[in-house]
Amino acid sequence: MDDVTRKIIDSPEFSRLLARRSRLRWSLTTLLAASYVLYGFAGVWFPEAMSRPFMGSSLSWIMAIAYSIMALAIVASLWYVHLVGKMHDVRRRGND
Repeated sequence: MDDVTRKIIDSPEFSRLLARRSRLRWSLTTLLAASYVLYGFAGVWFPEAMSRPFMGSSLSWIMAIAYSIMALAIVASLWYVHLVGKMHDVRRRGND
């Protein structure tokens, strides 16, 4: 490994950046995992309510919730990419 790469890896600013990314990543992972678990529990604990039509449509509540969780996963991924890109931009400009 060359000196420039070693200097970057050893810098405290880089360590802080990695820590922030890790906290953000674990927070979003926890949010999605909790959503999946609650989705499963809702289907088990409230089967009658989950099988009812969603707002008068042919779609059931459980399917509407499933689509919402998929949308949440996509939005969380896009948000993560946006925030991480912003973290790197700030670091590149030197305004950390």
